Amino acid sequence: MSSDKGHCKIQKIWSDSENPAKELHRQYVLLEKFVQDAYKEEYREYENKVKPEIKAFLDEWTTGPTPINHYRTNLIERVGPIPELEINEFESPKDVKEGKISWIKPDCDWDGVVHKNELVPTGRIDIGRKYPRMLHWVHITQSIVAKDQLRLTHMPFFENGMDDSQEYEKFAKLFTDGIHGFTKNWKYINDYLLYKVMRRVLEYGYTANVDVFYYTFYRLWPNKFSQRQYSEVFPKLCARYAEEGFDWQSLEHWKPKPEGMYGLNPYMEKPAENVQNPTCFACLEYLCPVHGLRLQIAPEIPGGDIAEVFLPLPGTNQSTVACGGDCWKTIDPEQIMAALTPDEEEIEEHRVKIYLDKGKLMEMSIPEGSMIVTLYIYDKSGQSFCQFVHENLHGKTDDNDKIRTCRDAYRLIMGLAEYVTDRRIQMGQTQTMRPYKERYNAFRNIQMRNHQQATKAREAALQERANSEGKTLQQVRKEEEREFMRKHGRAMNEKIMISSTRPFVPCRHEGTCKDDPDCSCQENGVCSHLCKCSMDCPQRFPGCICAPGTCRNQHCACFRANWECNPNTCKNCNCETIDGTGDEVICGNFSLTRMVQKRLYVAPSRISGFGLFLMENVEKDDLIVEYVGEKISDGEAERRGAIYDIFKCSYILGLESGGAIDAFKVGNLSRFANNNSVNPTLYARAKIVNGEHRIGFYAIDALKAFTELHTRQKRSPLCRHFVEAFHIIKTIYIIGNGLLGL
Repeated sequence: MSSDKGHCKIQKIWSDSENPAKELHRQYVLLEKFVQDAYKEEYREYENKVKPEIKAFLDEWTTGPTPINHYRTNLIERVGPIPELEINEFESPKDVKEGKISWIKPDCDWDGVVHKNELVPTGRIDIGRKYPRMLHWVHITQSIVAKDQLRLTHMPFFENGMDDSQEYEKFAKLFTDGIHGFTKNWKYINDYLLYKVMRRVLEYGYTANVDVFYYTFYRLWPNKFSQRQYSEVFPKLCARYAEEGFDWQSLEHWKPKPEGMYGLNPYMEKPAENVQNPTCFACLEYLCPVHGLRLQIAPEIPGGDIAEVFLPLPGTNQSTVACGGDCWKTIDPEQIMAALTPDEEEIEEHRVKIYLDKGKLMEMSIPEGSMIVTLYIYDKSGQSFCQFVHENLHGKTDDNDKIRTCRDAYRLIMGLAEYVTDRRIQMGQTQTMRPYKERYNAFRNIQMRNHQQATKAREAALQERANSEGKTLQQVRKEEEREFMRKHGRAMNEKIMISSTRPFVPCRHEGTCKDDPDCSCQENGVCSHLCKCSMDCPQRFPGCICAPGTCRNQHCACFRANWECNPNTCKNCNCETIDGTGDEVICGNFSLTRMVQKRLYVAPSRISGFGLFLMENVEKDDLIVEYVGEKISDGEAERRGAIYDIFKCSYILGLESGGAIDAFKVGNLSRFANNNSVNPTLYARAKIVNGEHRIGFYAIDALKAFTELHTRQKRSPLCRHFVEAFHIIKTIYIIGNGLLGL
């Protein structure tokens, strides 16, 4: 079915049948007449139902006492009727230099006295240049995931007098769910009427094309929902208006049963499909809104899932004096031995090694004892169990706490003891790393082999294409290079070995990644510290072994690869220190992780509108600010960019990992940095921080305070509004015995 002005084409959402366009149109015409008749009947019932309620509501206003202006009534009683005076509008002086304001009074008063026109002397103040206009935006500190907007909420207002119809065709192709407000609804509609009409039509027994059913409602009421939204709204309407126990799926039988504790529709709009994040546990937030309200991998506990602790055992060498009537030493020794099953060596040492599952501790509340157990796991004081419990519980409990005594704490920890296999201990605890040189060589070798295999596969594909098109291999290779240049705005580099251009999804399997063909790390060919594979995996990024403060040059493996240093892989550069004190030197490739940004302010720019300025001196390559905004998909960037192009103002920075960051509606002060291709003061650089691609603005040279900050943003040839940030993800290639950056 073809679309007309103001309506989008029918979309295939639920139906798999390939009906001809004429057949779909015939079904639509028949169903439209049926829906209109159903609406008229339902509307009559609705009107009869709500008319008394509306009348009763209006009667409260129409039948009540009329408001009386007592002041005017008293004035009339004292001075008589008040004639209406005609007052002319304010007129400004014709000669602005006179600096006077003229007010034309009525010609005469009530007594007939003629008034004179007067000029009031005024002072003239030079206010200078007016501040430029600033659009409304919301300040955020970290980028957030945004949904794809397939339906344009309204046609933007174009100040240049452009007619909406001139841009409709272009927007209609980009927004597949239509444009709200471009056409009128057939009749009045609300949620209740929509529910009644949809239910009446479905109960009649609709058997034609399912997508035509929703499309018909969209054509009649295009400003209510889109076709896609109509296909998802009926279960929600049933939850609001249907009788208890009504099974909506008996009518919409083509839909799968919703899953989840709330029975949510699994086909609601999802966040951008190609904007993936490794895990919310990278920022220690459960289902955090920053990285998307969905969990992609199982919970990962910093330092491992399994904790190893020692519990004291009753014995002859141990003091038999209890700390009180509720001491753990009053527990039956046979009960302790049966629960902990220590070996002979542990009995002689009067202590037993047990393992605790940190995942269970996360599920426990503080009154249930999670705090005292956690403190015991990390206790390094060497004091006795009784001393530890009294120090941490004495005077710190209330009536809600279940763990109040030394005996309670011992029984709790004893009951949490886990019997785990050696493999579970190995996977659950922090694994020891091999020497850095071995890990580095293994990583280098696997990347070289992957590059050789990729090169052979590419050459074979080019040769097959050349044979099918009747061209030489050299001609096909040049065409591919030109196509790469057209898409990415840069030449293809044959020496690239690893390219972290896809979102990181950490693997969850055992062993090494090369042994698992379904490993999520295969696309990038690199494992991060978030992966659960073996620490000996040759694909695991090795980190660096730089001295503190030396990670901001090409000698650092992390800096060359555009990865920020991480304490899990980098052991020498002091990147685990958040803020250096005194003479302590800390890692220089850790700024985005620590969110160490410079002090900035916004003021009118010499280039255009507002600009971004420094409030302090900075050194070369210092992180100035992170570019944050909405994480959107490539398709959403294309849709938003089409609108931004008309206004000639875009805040979109593209990511080679897929998607982009748009700071138009939400962002931070970095959105005010203007573009200056002649004399920029900033350069954009994307880095991988905890497996996530993030963009930072860095100083090109040493800058003084009050300097305006400019970027040099290169526009992609494919899309004028889509800006690539310095190739966004820098890649690594290997020559000889070392890693070199592009």
